[in-house]
Amino acid sequence: MESSPEKSQLNLNSSDFEAESYVQNLLQKKGLDELVAIEEDMVQNVRRLDSEMHQLVYENYSKFLTATNTVRNMQTEFQKMSDDMGNLTNKMDKIADLSGSLCNVFDRHRQNVRKLTDASKTVKGLQYIVKLPQRLQNLIDQKDFTKAVSSYIAVKPKLDLYKDVPSMTGICNDCHELIQEVEERLRERLTSRLISSDDLIDAVKMLKELGIPESELETKMVETWKEQIEAELTALKKNEFEDILEFAENGCCNFLTTLSISANIYPQLFSSDNNQRFISMIDEFMEEFEKIVNQRFCAEISGRECALYVRALDRVYRKLAACDRLIFWKDYNILNNDIVVKAAAHQIAIGRKNIVSLFTSTFSEVIEETRNTQLSAAEISQLIHKLEQNFLVSVKTTLANLLLFTASDITFSSIDTASQFLDSSSYAFLILAQFINIMQKKHITYLIDLCQEQFRLTERLMELTLNVTICEKLDEIGKLLLKAYADLKGSEMSALCSESVNNMDWLKAEEPKIVRDEIKKIIEFVKEVSEQTAVLLTDLPRKQQRSPDLGRNITPRHVASTSTFETGSLSSALEKMWTEKVEYNTVIDFKHEVVLLAIVKIGLKSLVEFSRLLLFSCNGLQQMQVDCLFLKQKLWQFVHDEHVLNSLIDEVVASVVIQCTEPRLLEPSVANLICEKSDSN
Repeated sequence: MESSPEKSQLNLNSSDFEAESYVQNLLQKKGLDELVAIEEDMVQNVRRLDSEMHQLVYENYSKFLTATNTVRNMQTEFQKMSDDMGNLTNKMDKIADLSGSLCNVFDRHRQNVRKLTDASKTVKGLQYIVKLPQRLQNLIDQKDFTKAVSSYIAVKPKLDLYKDVPSMTGICNDCHELIQEVEERLRERLTSRLISSDDLIDAVKMLKELGIPESELETKMVETWKEQIEAELTALKKNEFEDILEFAENGCCNFLTTLSISANIYPQLFSSDNNQRFISMIDEFMEEFEKIVNQRFCAEISGRECALYVRALDRVYRKLAACDRLIFWKDYNILNNDIVVKAAAHQIAIGRKNIVSLFTSTFSEVIEETRNTQLSAAEISQLIHKLEQNFLVSVKTTLANLLLFTASDITFSSIDTASQFLDSSSYAFLILAQFINIMQKKHITYLIDLCQEQFRLTERLMELTLNVTICEKLDEIGKLLLKAYADLKGSEMSALCSESVNNMDWLKAEEPKIVRDEIKKIIEFVKEVSEQTAVLLTDLPRKQQRSPDLGRNITPRHVASTSTFETGSLSSALEKMWTEKVEYNTVIDFKHEVVLLAIVKIGLKSLVEFSRLLLFSCNGLQQMQVDCLFLKQKLWQFVHDEHVLNSLIDEVVASVVIQCTEPRLLEPSVANLICEKSDSN
């Protein structure tokens, strides 16, 4: 609402203010005391405003003086800079004139200088060649074959160029003879058993540099390993050992050590394209080894040295398990477990035989005593007690011997008791687990109540096992079976991950253009497992349909990790030290996505471990980045805990970055485009 003209004239802050009207208004409305108070207030305000005006004038004047001095100083400095720039311009003109003069002078002698330079380089190269025989001889005397080979390879093109020059022929022949001696020394290393694995690898690589064909070296190494392993196997067959423990330590362990060395070195030296001969050789030796070990352990007929027997079996199991980790083309854990199972079955048979034998001999003694004399009731009772005691002692002794197989310090004591079902379908574990779960939830209470009613046990409930205890035990068994199913499927996924990593030479990888078929096989496997488990297990509440890159419930630290991965920063390789630990041995509930999460965790963790054993080029790293991004985009719909999925995927990429010779990631947009292209295909 607008103010009236009279109020505008009486307002001190208005542009229409009239002093005379304001005074007349005060005289009409105010008394004498009020007018005096208003006057004093106006006087104070006038004085205050006057003081503020003086202060403002002083401050602005001081600033004006300061600005004037600054402008004056700037004019002086600019004048100096102008003079300096003028001097610099004159000097640059003089330099340009001198440069032009020098160019004119050097143009006449440039060709001569170039010829002299080339001649100097040639002379220096010839001096190095002339001194090369002496240098090679010194290196051979020092047994520094690496420098000897590198020195020869560096000048080999020049040796070939000057070999027909009369003055250089003798030098070239001396170099060839010396390098031939180096080659012979290196070949001797191939068959020696007294050198380390690193020296053997270096010897093969140097022979390759000297031009020896890889196929020839591969044949030589395979034959050498075959002779060494056959020698160890022959010693096992002779069985010239004092006891079963010496057989395990000095026989089996030596054999498996030699075989492990060959299995570890071969992939580092030769291509996997033509490794069928080597693989067949190792498989044949392992089959023969299994027969010999089974025969030796089954040859033990006494149960008195069961502790020694178990220790020897544990030595073989540990060494064979270590060897299995180096053999990527076949899982020898099954063979290892079979050896343990057969040895345990043999000890059970020995124990049963001893029980029967002792019982038979004792019973024969009792019959013999009753046959010759007439015994009283007390004497017969003593004989029966003797028979009973001997039987109990033999049973307890046998059980004590068999208990050694389950001791905590024995490696194979943790073998799953359900290993007899490993050859059957893993789906049996899932069916049995769900059956027990249904029994525990729906039927067990009814059956117990029915038994209590029919057999009139209601008055003796305190003597019976509680229903809750039985249900808890069944629930525990069901979850153990469910975990066994997850472990088996996780092992199958691990095998696919191993195939995806080990079936490619990452140092020779091409630029990524599409997601590899091995990665798609992993996705198909998870999809099949999801469909399989969905038939029997209940689902969690389904997530809303969304892009796998949106709406993730992750921690701030994981956001940082994801961002560095997507922007190509290498710091994600370090951030895994601060990431939260992923649990792999948690209890699995009867829920579809919980089981899938357990399987995926095992598979992706194995992918991390397989990646840490290899070296990657830049293209190999980028291919793994694309593959991991595709896995992340496809697996999120099967895994309810996306934080765990992201952590494991990032850990795979971080491991590859660490193993990469030239780490450089793709831009996120490029990686996404490749994944979309692969998905459309």
